[in-house]
Amino acid sequence: MEVYDPEIDFPEAWKLLQPFMLNDETLISIRNSMSRELQNGLLRDMHARSSIPCLLSYVQHLPTGHERGRFLALEMWPTNCRIMLVKFSSEKDIYMSSKCVIVPHTVAASRGTTLFNFLAHNIAIFVRDKKVEKDNLPMGIAFAFELNKLALDVGILVRWTKGYGAQGAVGKNIVKLLQNALDEYKDIRINLNSIVNISAGTLMALAWSYPNCKIGLIVGTSTNAAYVEQTDACQMYEGNTKQPLMIINTEWRNFGANGHLDFIRNEFDKLVDAVSNEPGMKFYEKCISTLYLGELVRLIVVRLMKMGVIFKGASMDYFDIQWKMEMKSIMAIESDPPNVYTSAHDNLPLGFTFSFPCKHIGIDQGILVTWTKGFKSEGVVNKNVVEMLREAISRRGDFKVDIVAILNDTTGTLMSCAFQKQNCKIGMILGTGTNACYVEKTSNVEMFPAYQTSTKPHMIINCEWGAFGENGELDFVRTSFDKAVDRESLYPTKQVFEKCISGKYMGELVRHIVVELMDKGVLFKDATSQILREREKFDTRFLSEIESDKPGRVRNACKVMDELGVRGTSEEDLLCLRHICQTISTRSAKLAACGLVSLIKKTKVKDIAVGIDGSVYCFHPHYHRLLLENMKLLLKGSAKFELSLSKDGSGRGAALTAAVYTRRPPNPPKALPPEKQSSSCPLKASAPAGMPTVRRFIQKVIWTFRHF
Repeated sequence: MEVYDPEIDFPEAWKLLQPFMLNDETLISIRNSMSRELQNGLLRDMHARSSIPCLLSYVQHLPTGHERGRFLALEMWPTNCRIMLVKFSSEKDIYMSSKCVIVPHTVAASRGTTLFNFLAHNIAIFVRDKKVEKDNLPMGIAFAFELNKLALDVGILVRWTKGYGAQGAVGKNIVKLLQNALDEYKDIRINLNSIVNISAGTLMALAWSYPNCKIGLIVGTSTNAAYVEQTDACQMYEGNTKQPLMIINTEWRNFGANGHLDFIRNEFDKLVDAVSNEPGMKFYEKCISTLYLGELVRLIVVRLMKMGVIFKGASMDYFDIQWKMEMKSIMAIESDPPNVYTSAHDNLPLGFTFSFPCKHIGIDQGILVTWTKGFKSEGVVNKNVVEMLREAISRRGDFKVDIVAILNDTTGTLMSCAFQKQNCKIGMILGTGTNACYVEKTSNVEMFPAYQTSTKPHMIINCEWGAFGENGELDFVRTSFDKAVDRESLYPTKQVFEKCISGKYMGELVRHIVVELMDKGVLFKDATSQILREREKFDTRFLSEIESDKPGRVRNACKVMDELGVRGTSEEDLLCLRHICQTISTRSAKLAACGLVSLIKKTKVKDIAVGIDGSVYCFHPHYHRLLLENMKLLLKGSAKFELSLSKDGSGRGAALTAAVYTRRPPNPPKALPPEKQSSSCPLKASAPAGMPTVRRFIQKVIWTFRHF
């Protein structure tokens, strides 16, 4: 097995990482400084100046292991909260049921009343579900934010951190705020009797099983510790000293504020501090917690890339994004045995195709503008759908991916087609919905902040052309049937162009026309079923089936009517139905041709390929021909074009986008002799020593942290 000597194998990284390597003398110096600050935090005269404030928890009894009964708990972390029902029946018989609730960013950053109403609402749902809403069970709160404790059930919020900013809560009693919110639920009785810091809660939990547990430690997104102190050493405590013990919440994340860490903080620590939400604060936390370790690694990797030491010729697009390197990726890399890269490769880049209108604020950030195509899921509009997917994947915990890009399905289609046809500059989706995108010069995209300074000459523009017509541009071609379909849709007056041409609505247009002719007594006069009067009973796939017959034939139309249970139709009725279907399909193709020709003219490219995907284009027997004919008519020979079916293109395009924005060099396994070749996954083998992959170099960098 290959053994690395960092000083020889990658000397530039070895030299760069020297300031991170702490010798025994340095550790002893830090230990002594922390001991002094801990002591000062307990003293009345020194407390205000200590960088480890040692806050009183007012918890003066440790568990004995003999506690019995049912209790509720609320655990509030930076990104989620957990509501629990715990039943202690014996030392070995413990029942616990819990519900994890993700706190949306909009709630965390709203008013304090909104946040605590959200918590109360979810607590109410939980206790009703467990049928304990009338039992007035005691509830303890474990709170991950800094509190000034005045009593066991009084905790004044000092400040929000970690992305929270609920207004009106700072300086208030958290227990009272939650109790006020719970009081709105008249059918619920809960006894909020205590609030503790997360680290104190960790200590209490373990002390129930291990009586000698005297310290609780949190090292995660943030860090903190709690420990058991003698009450008479707590000069800030003015209560009854008959109880000999007090759990102290150290709030040690602030250690270093008095300069005790200045001699080990390096330029990368200072860069991370400068771009953090709280510069000049929480130096200790920024040296050890997961919120910052990934960014430290990213900054080091970027420096080495700029020095030309690693990833020569690779794109820096990914690593140039602040906070892009997450701790979970580092943990995955370090979980492998030496010189093995299985877990490093498990965290695969993912391209996310999302076929709804989004406002992109980055290659991997998309805010949903509105639902279309019949979707109406609540709580998603105006949210970052990438973050919602990341959170959902994280909750599962059974696989690892890195979402590196979000793109519309049309963009994916264009990317997929462009992989084989370099002149592909337009992508179109024509299926349940419709949309198109095209390649534009970056200098023309004034909505892009860096449109005049960007080094990238082109930008793919997601047109969202389904909304064309909302300003009245199509009023002169819209019929009474279009307007009827629009009125019955989930979003009246929206997506007007889409409602004229896409598969979601073409069948319904045909049905409305048929019903009007039935009402006039000129179609299906002897029909035995009225199913065609029911909304959305005539699928758009029926148009493709009916129009698949040879001219003048109605065999498939007859089959469709049989499938619908409509009997007693004449051949003349079926020919009329076919003509209606052909009319709707032809209009759809003509309108789509108008859109594509306008994009071709916009690109000013004289020889262009158009990548197309979607069920209408794929399965309608004549749609390709109709589109070609009408595009040629409108272009009048001004440009040469090719329509290219990009089957499953949006998915392949998403994968290609992930590849482009990861820029990971190919990693073929070493060739084996024919008799030894195996079909097993090559990622299970050790990577070749010379393979210059991103993860291999990052692993080297991390190795140096551990082995200097």
